Amino acid sequence: MYFAVMLITNPQKTRRILLAEELENWFMDLFDEEYEDILEGTFKDNQEIYIDRIIDKYLEITGVSMTATDSYSKSVIDKAVKTASEIQETTWRNIVTVPLSKSKDEWFPEDRMAEFIKSGIGFGTAMFATAELAKWLGRERANLIALNEANWKWNNEEYFDALETYKTKIWHTALDEKVRLTHMSLEGVQLPVNEPFHVGSSLMMFATDSSLGASISEIANCRCTTEYKK
Repeated sequence: MYFAVMLITNPQKTRRILLAEELENWFMDLFDEEYEDILEGTFKDNQEIYIDRIIDKYLEITGVSMTATDSYSKSVIDKAVKTASEIQETTWRNIVTVPLSKSKDEWFPEDRMAEFIKSGIGFGTAMFATAELAKWLGRERANLIALNEANWKWNNEEYFDALETYKTKIWHTALDEKVRLTHMSLEGVQLPVNEPFHVGSSLMMFATDSSLGASISEIANCRCTTEYKK
């Protein structure tokens, strides 16, 4: 359904769906390993390894080499490095220290996390910690990341292809109640292909673009599309 409402062709939808399925399963495998590291107390030590693996996955799905210097490859590398770091920073921030109570006045140190989960000390606290782990290392988060990144991958590639052939671009939304106001205001806006859209306070070359520093609030779960015209 995420891709169904987009104003793109069926082949465009199909390749996004296939990549999203691949990425969702890949992130679940990664999250499973991270969960094991939490239990073993080695999660902190392996953060850079996880970041490098996420970067490598971006390079794999785009066919880009880390040493490439063309504009498209640089856009992929920059995105890979930024997103990999953001994913791990978010994971770290939300599960390394777990609140001992919902008031969050006390915190559970990372070096006792494994013992805490295994022993189940304090039923309410144990349940809260389990819920947090499920939230940040679970299927739903893997799915959300996969949908966004599969969409970005193809949007980015289509944009760079368009630079060679097309002169203008048009922003389209999903035209439903879920569309952000900042995005709805751009419905039908047409610009030269090499000029950015003003999306709220952010600049974006195409829907889901982060190369100009767009806020995550304008990118996450975005279902807008960019149409290119000669």
